[in-house]
Amino acid sequence: METRADRYRRMGEDDRLRATRTNDPSKKRAFEEAARTWLKLADDVERMDRVALGITRAISVWRLLLFS
Repeated sequence: METRADRYRRMGEDDRLRATRTNDPSKKRAFEEAARTWLKLADDVERMDRVALGITRAISVWRLLLFS
């Protein structure tokens, strides 16, 4: 299953490829900027997912300790 981060990285790679295929300087810059944005979003989402997983695990441990 493709994660959100994987999907955003794929979209960033698509835009990077589009940037290499165009000869129009303004389009090239736009595609390069879009690629950077998708890749940053992928990193941010991955980081947030790790934090959320850590919080979920901490709550589970807390509940186990509190209610056992």
